[in-house]
Amino acid sequence: MRGRHPPARRLHRRGDARRGGRAQHGRRARRRGRARRVRERAPRRPRGPQRAEPAHGHRRRHDRRGAGARGYRGWCSHPAPRRPPGRGVIEARGLTRRFGGAVALDRASFEVPHGAKAALFGANGAGKTTLLNILSTLLAPTEGDATVAGHGLREAAGDVRASIGVLTHRPMLYEELTPRENLEFFARLYGVEDTAARVEELLRRVGLWTRRDEQTAVLSHGFHQRLAIARAVLHRPAVLLLDEPETGLDRDGLALLDELVLRVPGVTVLAATHQRERAGGWAEQVIELDRGRVVAPSTEPAEVGA
Repeated sequence: MRGRHPPARRLHRRGDARRGGRAQHGRRARRRGRARRVRERAPRRPRGPQRAEPAHGHRRRHDRRGAGARGYRGWCSHPAPRRPPGRGVIEARGLTRRFGGAVALDRASFEVPHGAKAALFGANGAGKTTLLNILSTLLAPTEGDATVAGHGLREAAGDVRASIGVLTHRPMLYEELTPRENLEFFARLYGVEDTAARVEELLRRVGLWTRRDEQTAVLSHGFHQRLAIARAVLHRPAVLLLDEPETGLDRDGLALLDELVLRVPGVTVLAATHQRERAGGWAEQVIELDRGRVVAPSTEPAEVGA
């Protein structure tokens, strides 16, 4: 008979547990009922966004609904307005950049008019790359400000990136992708509509159409630079920022650089270079940097190659 009928003590404990569970359930139900009655008496909140719309210059970033397909402009649901147009498409006002105690750029101020081709000269360490990195939003200035294509660097960095093409002595390509895949990727990033046609056009013009499906890593340095030229002009930017773009190019490559980059009508160019004699063939303006400071620029074409 042992085990058929549990001891009275065990029954007593089981009954206490059941009663305790019912009591706890009742307390929860009463709390839910009180919360429901409070909600019913409270006024209903209007539907729609509860946050005030952000002011110009403070934009929401990372719109996840296919931002890459719309390019840089699509990343921001509230784009900042353009500043009132001035005389220059590129306007720098007191740009300063310090690295610890070292001053790489010291109150640089200048303007590059619409469609002008400006050569940026200076010795190694004069601040040319620092200046171009600031104008391309890769580096924030310590002091000062600038506008590029009517957009301020501080409040509209995304719009600045959408308006510029950047070409340096480092190609900035994905080595594991093919030339066609590289351009297709950047075309989606910039929101280029006619992607297939534009990619084919540029690959043919830079002489890489027959090698379009090879891995980029197997290309020579000169072909890397040609592909980088195609990447820089892929989205038809209004401004081109170039840092020693002639590096690694042969005679045919330099001709492509002139045709697609340096001599395109209506496109504003600021190019850092050491080749003064060659710059005399395309530059209309000179900006000279000396230890981070801008020397008075010359706009006389005859003085460029001097």
